Amino acid sequence: MKTFAFAGLLAFALVSTPTIAQAQLDEAFREPGLWAQVGGGLATVKAECSVCRTGRTGGLHGSLAVGGSLSNRARIGVEGFFFYRSSADTSVEMQGAFAIGELQPFPDLPFTFYAGIGGARYAQLAISDLTSAVGLAFTGGIKGDLGLSRHFHLVPYLKYVQTSSLPAKFNGLPQLNEAKVSAFLFGLAVGWR
Repeated sequence: MKTFAFAGLLAFALVSTPTIAQAQLDEAFREPGLWAQVGGGLATVKAECSVCRTGRTGGLHGSLAVGGSLSNRARIGVEGFFFYRSSADTSVEMQGAFAIGELQPFPDLPFTFYAGIGGARYAQLAISDLTSAVGLAFTGGIKGDLGLSRHFHLVPYLKYVQTSSLPAKFNGLPQLNEAKVSAFLFGLAVGWR
């Protein structure tokens, strides 16, 4: 009997949470104005080039985003992130800055989809050899929205970043080959509207 009651309460919580979160999200999106988010979490970065010494590298990242509302379902802004991982003989870092647009296409779900374009920098220091690349990058992903109050929200997110073919440098010297860098970022942000 206790298991049945617990399952019923859990089902009610799962069904009602999106409705409550959606009402808060609708209210926040309908108010024009500024918004900001700061967060962090786990990330994995992969570089593909002939002089890159690591494959996919996991570590921590941080992010910051600010912008404004266009309508009750659309927002624009700028976003930046950084990733860093260091081990005994190799350190990897990546930074990116993007102009982004967010859209909430489904009024019954508290999720927003977003995409952006900008630039990214990748660097890998292995012992004394530095491999780096800078260039055009694209981002996209999905964000949730869990209202804490009218103006503060918890925002779980999943982001993907992909660079175009970047000119690679090895110890400061341009290389004939190019690097492609991708990253998956999963984290939690605190948002304000």
